[in-house]
Amino acid sequence: MISDFVPQILMGIKRVLNEITGLINDSTPEEKLHLHDRRVLVLLCDLIAECGSFQKQTVVQQPQENDRRRRRRNSGGQSAIGQKGVGYGHGSTRSRWDIERAVEERLAREEHLIWVLNALTAFIFCANPDFHDTDFIQLSDSAFSHMTPPVVKVVTESAIVALLEYHLNNDSVFDVSEHMELYQALLETAAAMSCVPELVPYLVKPPRPDSKSVAKELVPRFRDIMDSYPNSFKGHMGSPDFRLVDFIRRIDRYSESVKV
Repeated sequence: MISDFVPQILMGIKRVLNEITGLINDSTPEEKLHLHDRRVLVLLCDLIAECGSFQKQTVVQQPQENDRRRRRRNSGGQSAIGQKGVGYGHGSTRSRWDIERAVEERLAREEHLIWVLNALTAFIFCANPDFHDTDFIQLSDSAFSHMTPPVVKVVTESAIVALLEYHLNNDSVFDVSEHMELYQALLETAAAMSCVPELVPYLVKPPRPDSKSVAKELVPRFRDIMDSYPNSFKGHMGSPDFRLVDFIRRIDRYSESVKV
């Protein structure tokens, strides 16, 4: 079965994307422009949309709108469900296999998204950027000379802002702890974008009247939610997840970089 080869396939994809990220990271601004001319940046942004289940300029649906749609579907199809069943009967090995496959596909999609976000960050700024100090702020203008209007247009028309908005609205510390690598990749990309003056307005201005600013509202709120985690253990038994605590420290650095 092809599912038996999924781990090898994923490792192959990871190796290719890591090589692409390394190639982009080692490129000069002029070489990055050549990569853009070869549509490498367009490919990365398309992969972000695909792996993040977004299309270009997708409007993130509000939870209440999703609830209303679910209620309409449930009320409209209740009798049909009663007659036909929902495919998850007792003892169904097929349904169990379908659920497991869906989970595997979701994890694979998330892993691919992380790799592609890393490649995009390398294109905008560099791979694995360290925002521990402010040295990056003193970079010369030539460091971002590849961020020409056509390049900026590709980035701003991609799904990245919608993706940031969607995930930074998550207020569950536990859920974030289960997907730390994804959130780190997202925040690194946002911090890299904040280094480019032409991209800053897209982080500051809400994409829609009913949405919030990534830089001024969502990132600070996300940071505050995550900062509350270590304090919740004060005066109580048990100890915090130190891997998560270290990630929270990095969130503070990223949020300082995104602050504009």
